[in-house]
Amino acid sequence: MSTEKIDWKAIREHLERVGEGIEKGDSPARLDREAVLRARAERLAREPEETKVEDCIEVVEFLLGGEQYGIETSYVREVYPIRDYTPVPCTPPLLSWAS
Repeated sequence: MSTEKIDWKAIREHLERVGEGIEKGDSPARLDREAVLRARAERLAREPEETKVEDCIEVVEFLLGGEQYGIETSYVREVYPIRDYTPVPCTPPLLSWAS
């Protein structure tokens, strides 16, 4: 259940604008679209909230088989770059080569 309070004043004002628009010959759909676009523009114009350190995780990013992956650093003990590799017999080509 949402704990947000209903802004009845804003709802009444919106209904008044819609009623006035209908009297002028505007369609409610157009008025609603304009209100949605106006609200979206206001949200996008706001300064972004600061990200809290506890809301972030640190990851190690890597490529595997041409795809990008990441794993949380708490699961990583150490990282070594590939210098040389040993092909494993009877494995698919994907596992037998290094880029």
